[in-house]
Amino acid sequence: LIVTMVAVLDPSLTKVDVGTNSSVKKKRERKNNIEGNDQECVVILTDESMYIMKTLDDKSLKFKDNPVFLQVAAYKFVALKQIVIGFWAQRLTLKTSDGMAFVLLTRNRDKTYAILQRLPNLFEIINEDQKMLESLQKNILKDPSANITLFLMLHRRHKDKKRIMPRTLVLTSSGIYLCEEDYANEWGGDIDQVDSPRIKLERFSTIKDIIKLEPSERPTDFTIVVTEMLGIIPRQRRWRLRVDTRAKKAKVLQELRKLIRENL
Repeated sequence: LIVTMVAVLDPSLTKVDVGTNSSVKKKRERKNNIEGNDQECVVILTDESMYIMKTLDDKSLKFKDNPVFLQVAAYKFVALKQIVIGFWAQRLTLKTSDGMAFVLLTRNRDKTYAILQRLPNLFEIINEDQKMLESLQKNILKDPSANITLFLMLHRRHKDKKRIMPRTLVLTSSGIYLCEEDYANEWGGDIDQVDSPRIKLERFSTIKDIIKLEPSERPTDFTIVVTEMLGIIPRQRRWRLRVDTRAKKAKVLQELRKLIRENL
């Protein structure tokens, strides 16, 4: 029995084409922004089945309280038809024979592969690395030849200190990029002809324009302060970010400090 915590995108937002005996194609409406549409869940894997259960809203409940867990999905492994591994193994999309798709936002490579290793070899596995890399090079990166040193799903904290928004942070040898990624969008045959962009640039800064890195009192928060030009006037801008573990925060800050030293 394997139990893994993930965020799951609302299945009603995905658009899936799955061939069946009757050649019926199921399509669902898809929203570009997942903000507020992902829910905290646990994935439970047994010897022959997968269960996705919504976590409790009341975190204070214990087993003696006999809490009721909402079941999001339950499938035998034989009903899974395809698995799509997201870029840098930050996400898994599980497609089923009845036309459903479940986007599991692990935001963690180790967690992603722990799930994959538990699943039997009964279905097609697709890796999105090459298509995402091409999309980043063509549509996002200011220097397409720069090496990507870190690709990480996290959250941007609003300055009101209440709201958080899912974002993707990309670090290269010369710049940092904060992007909004549409997890429910599937790649088309040509990455430049997707109905709506899979990944959009929200903020960009060169490494040389980073002024300082500010650790927060919260163990998983940090802020990147950069200089940007407002017309001819330089101003400071704060990138307020949140990851899900202390280790991930330490990794990001370590990589940023390394890049800053290399760009002096």
